[in-house]
Amino acid sequence: MAQEGFLYEENVAKALKKMNWVKPNYKPAGAAADRPDLDIFIDGKEYGCELKKNLASAGSLVIHHLGNKKYEFGDTEGKEEKEFLKEIGKKVGVLAKIRSKWRTEPFIQKDRDEEWAARVRRSGLSLRERYKHDLDACRDLLFSLPPSSISDYYNIKKTYYLNVGTHGFYLLGKDPAGLNKYAKPNIPQWSNMHTAILRVRIQSKGVSAAERMERSKGFPSTGGQGYQITMEMQFKNVRTSPYNIGPVVGKSANIAESKIVLP
Repeated sequence: MAQEGFLYEENVAKALKKMNWVKPNYKPAGAAADRPDLDIFIDGKEYGCELKKNLASAGSLVIHHLGNKKYEFGDTEGKEEKEFLKEIGKKVGVLAKIRSKWRTEPFIQKDRDEEWAARVRRSGLSLRERYKHDLDACRDLLFSLPPSSISDYYNIKKTYYLNVGTHGFYLLGKDPAGLNKYAKPNIPQWSNMHTAILRVRIQSKGVSAAERMERSKGFPSTGGQGYQITMEMQFKNVRTSPYNIGPVVGKSANIAESKIVLP
């Protein structure tokens, strides 16, 4: 999925170069987390734009299980946007709801000590079976968020524009390039066009590779488990914008250049 996202970014940049909306020598952010996905080039200045190929998540933070029904938010690494997510999690009571709703403790655990290893041995479950156990026992938890949450998150990273390939182009609060001085109709505000939720779930992060490692190193593996608990902002019920700077072809990362509509 991540590679598809990077390919979408590259394809949007290529298409917009032909329309002078991106600098000729520009390269998208790719895996770099400290840059916007795309910098659109308007009147001699660049402005950050977040790109999503389709309806997806918008920022995530790991949650650690410590054993004995104890949980904590993962390291924010001193990053303001990660601190923002942590504060949202605190406000909606994520950790308390996990403790109350997840009656069976997951096998995924931050520190896999001898007590953890003994529990796994008693269960007799392989790594993939532990993953399936946790998926079944720890169902997704959903929390409603204020409409401005996603815009506020990207504003921290000085990003004020968003394009969702399947739905179009939006403002994330401000309009620093002044596009709405000329756009008729105006570019819609993202906060008015979607429903924001916070989702806590068991997320795969390479289960097959971790399973192979357990087979080679011995049962139970105290190394990488191939999955984790994540808390992520997501969006749904998105209303379509009249503009789209990177419309996708079907489910691919290709751009339907004839369907690009610039403000």
